Amino acid sequence: MPDQPDQPAWLDDLGSPLYATGQLERALARAAESGDPADRERALVKAGRWREVLAGMAGGRIRPGSRTPVAGTPAWVTLEVAHGGFATGWYLAEAPLTGQEEARLSSLPADVPGHSGRERLNLPHRRRNGRDAGRLQPGGTDRPT
Repeated sequence: MPDQPDQPAWLDDLGSPLYATGQLERALARAAESGDPADRERALVKAGRWREVLAGMAGGRIRPGSRTPVAGTPAWVTLEVAHGGFATGWYLAEAPLTGQEEARLSSLPADVPGHSGRERLNLPHRRRNGRDAGRLQPGGTDRPT
């Protein structure tokens, strides 16, 4: 049964993957046709996002149209969106580390806890401020760049 009452039930099973596949094909075509390296790179990044959407949908982790489209994720977490509301499965807070963050990470002691660079940077700060240091998303790996 769809989360949206006016949305046809077949859209959950058929329409969403078809739209996402079309967007992936469009991004790949743009990358193949572009003579500009910057345009090609942007198109390949978009294609990567659509691959993540489709992989998440196929594995049951992402359910487009839901108020909480990524399994195990609270509704208040801001998700990365490919286009048209399709979540990629990543949190916006999981952006790749900046150069400054990488430098700070390399200066941390080896025993600082965390499953990813972002988590290793943030957990000590959260503990100092008396907040819960638990992870929001299981997995424990940095997002591929």
